[in-house]
Amino acid sequence: MTQGTPCYAPPMSNRLKIIVFVFVLGLATLAWYLTRPLERFVYGLSPIDRDHAILLTRHNGDSETRFFVELVKADGEHLWTSETSPLSTLEVHGHSGVAADADRIYLAAIALDRKSGGRIWEQEVTPGPSTARIGPTLFLSPERLLIVHPVGGEKPEETLTALDLKDGRVLWPSSTTDRVVAKRVESASAGGPFRFVITDPDFDAPERSSRELDAATGRISRELPFFWHHCETPAGLLGMGREGMAFVPRTDSGLGLPLRLGESGRFRGLVHEPVCGLYRDIAVLSTRDPSRPEGSALLAGFNLSTGALLWRYDWSFVLSLQESLNADGQLPRFYPVLYTAESERADSQRLVVIDLATGTPVHEDDIPVARGFGRVLTTSDRGFILDVRSGVLTPIDQTTGKPSIPVNVEPLRSLLDIAEAQLRFGRLWSFDWTFAAPDELPYGVLDLKTLETLFRRAQ
Repeated sequence: MTQGTPCYAPPMSNRLKIIVFVFVLGLATLAWYLTRPLERFVYGLSPIDRDHAILLTRHNGDSETRFFVELVKADGEHLWTSETSPLSTLEVHGHSGVAADADRIYLAAIALDRKSGGRIWEQEVTPGPSTARIGPTLFLSPERLLIVHPVGGEKPEETLTALDLKDGRVLWPSSTTDRVVAKRVESASAGGPFRFVITDPDFDAPERSSRELDAATGRISRELPFFWHHCETPAGLLGMGREGMAFVPRTDSGLGLPLRLGESGRFRGLVHEPVCGLYRDIAVLSTRDPSRPEGSALLAGFNLSTGALLWRYDWSFVLSLQESLNADGQLPRFYPVLYTAESERADSQRLVVIDLATGTPVHEDDIPVARGFGRVLTTSDRGFILDVRSGVLTPIDQTTGKPSIPVNVEPLRSLLDIAEAQLRFGRLWSFDWTFAAPDELPYGVLDLKTLETLFRRAQ
C-alpha cells in the first residue's frame, strides 16, 4: 500500500493578514455605526412654562443646520424628539429663540405641535447675509409670530418679520418700511395693541432715537424721545433715555407716555451688569452719576407715579457688579448685591443686602466667594446668593434681610453654568454639554420656592 504525500499549505503572508484584519475591522466598525446608541449634546435650553422646557440638541458630525428639538419635563421625563433641519435661520440660544402657546411651540420660523412634536408649518425667513451667531428672538401676539433676526455687519442690525400664526404666511417684513430696516428691536408691549419699541443700532449715535411700531401693520405709530437700554416689566418698559432714566407704562391702548425718572441728565449710563426691575411702585435701576468718579456706581429707586428720586445707594470704586438672573421682572424687598472693590482681594466679595423700600442697607458682610463665581438670583419674593464653584445656595430672609441657612445644591454644580442657565417661572434650569442618548440628556431643575432639586441628571 502506497502512502500518500502529505498536503502542504504555505503560511499566510503578513500582507494578507493585514488585509484580512482591516477588512474585519471595517465590518465591525460599520456594524457598530449602524447599531450604535443615538447620542447628542444639548446646544440650548428654553423653559416654555413652569413644568416643561425645550432642549435644542445636535451631534458633532451633523451639519450646521441640523438640529433636534426635545420636549422634556421638570421631573426628567422625555416627551418627544423632532428634527428641525434643514433651516439655515435656526440658531436658537436661550429662551429668546423659542415661543409657545397652549397648542404649539415655535422655533425661529417653525411651528411644532406641542403634543407630538410634528411640524405644522415652516417658513424660510432670509433677512440677508448674516454672520451673527446669535439666534432669532421671538414674540407672540394674539395672531402673529414676530421674528427678530440679527444681520451680520459692523453695526448690531436686526430685521423684523411678522408671520401669521395659523399658516406661517409672511404678513409683513421689515423691509416694507425703510424706518424699520437696520433698527434694533428692543421689546414688545403686552395688552391692547401689540407694539414694539425700536431704536437705532448705533448706540453712540448722538441722534439716536426710539420709535413705536404697530405689530399689526409693521408701521411706525409715533416717535419717542428716548432710546433704550432697558428691562421689561409687567407695568411697562424701564431703562435709559438720551436725557436720563425713563419709564414707559403699559396702558389698555398700548404704551403710555414716557415718564422721566429723576433729574434730567443726572443718571445716564447703566452699569455693565445692570439691576433693573420693579419693587411694588418703585423702579429700581443700577446706574452711574456723571458727577461721581469714574468706576463708581449706584442703585437708585424712583417713584413710578411722579418719577421722583426716592433714594440712592452708592458704591465707590466698584470693579464689578455680579450678574443677576431675574425670573419675572419683579424684585424682592431685600435685594442682595455682590461686588468687588479694587482695593480688595479677588478671592472675596462684598455682600450688601438693600431694602428696596427705603434704599438702606440692612446687612453687610464679606463672603468667601471668589470673584466670578458668585451669582445673584432673584424671584419676585426672594433673593439668593449662589456660589457656582461650591454649589451652595444662600437664601436672603425676607423678614430680616439677613442671609439664612445655606442649602447644598452640589448635585447640580456640574450643571450650573450660569451663562447657559435659564431662570424662569421661579425655577432654575441648567444643562451640561456631555453626549448622551435623547432620554438621558444631562440637565437639572431647581425650584427656588421650595429649594428642592426637582431633577438632576449629570454625566
